[in-house]
Amino acid sequence: MGDAVLAWQRAGFKAIVPGDGFDSEIFTIMVGSESKTYTAHAAFLSQSPVLKGMCHAGFQESQTHQIKLPEEDSRVVRAMIQYLYAGHFCNFGTKEVSSEKITESEDDLTQAADELAAIYIAADKNHLPDLKTLIVGKMTSHIDILKRPIEFLQMAKKTYAHLPDSEDIFRTFFKKTAAKFPKQGAMAQKLGDVYNDCILDGGIMAIDMFAASCAKYAAEVEIAKQERARFSNLVERLRAHHTEYHNNKNGYTCNVHI
Repeated sequence: MGDAVLAWQRAGFKAIVPGDGFDSEIFTIMVGSESKTYTAHAAFLSQSPVLKGMCHAGFQESQTHQIKLPEEDSRVVRAMIQYLYAGHFCNFGTKEVSSEKITESEDDLTQAADELAAIYIAADKNHLPDLKTLIVGKMTSHIDILKRPIEFLQMAKKTYAHLPDSEDIFRTFFKKTAAKFPKQGAMAQKLGDVYNDCILDGGIMAIDMFAASCAKYAAEVEIAKQERARFSNLVERLRAHHTEYHNNKNGYTCNVHI
């Protein structure tokens, strides 16, 4: 069993076994220019339609039991294999990615963001929507996005560069998050330059950023409408009580609550 699988066993994860998956054929996966190798069972790899085709569809890989991924990062493939076996994955280091937000240093934050973006791109290429959803959850839990919006935008930019226009999980997450970015203060000023650069770059990220801005504006308009209606209602009640006061000064009791 490959070291990628042993890593999640040491971390205490339980295997997701589709049927008698451990009895299925074993494939060697050769990754990167240096052909770092991992081994995995066909049944687990087949959770990805792309890898399933390589294992079963009469391609050369199904005959040689070797899958070559020369352009992939071995650490990304390692994380993906862990997910296929355990429904979870460790980060590129030796420790499990915890549920705590990363706040120690800019380097830690940048590394975590880059790792998650790279794994998300691999998940999209291999048609693993549940892994994509898991990564979006990790992005939210590991990075305090509202306090570090610049780093989040940089991570999003790397992710968008490899996503098709039809992708929806990360795009939906990004639009909801971008709509919460601060509009005033020092952070908003720093964010503005990065934001404008992303808009000028064009593409689907720029479209989604514009959509997020529109959604935020619409939400603010709706809040303003509600506040205006509340204020108008309050004014009418005050007028009514003012009239009652003049008509019945002795028995008047004010019950207007703001």
